[in-house]
Amino acid sequence: VHMVGIGGAGMSGIARILLDRGGQVSGSDAKDSRGVIALRARGADIRIGHDPSALDMLPGGPTAVVTTHAAIPKTNPELVEARRRGIPIILRPA
Repeated sequence: VHMVGIGGAGMSGIARILLDRGGQVSGSDAKDSRGVIALRARGADIRIGHDPSALDMLPGGPTAVVTTHAAIPKTNPELVEARRRGIPIILRPA
């Protein structure tokens, strides 16, 4: 799963659960934070900034699902690329 805005309180909590259950998680956020650092320590691959190439961070190729929340604009480059590739986007309410 690739998570746009992974450093937020709600998104980082979801990422922790996925990682604790053995899931592969990548993500991006506008800035580094304690949450981002903690997720990296658990094995998440996280970039600072938003770039379409972030969708290719997980082993095995592009991610199957991109999760985000309502605070991320629809014009975010990663979301635009996910739509172009036909990758499902799951919107988590703010």
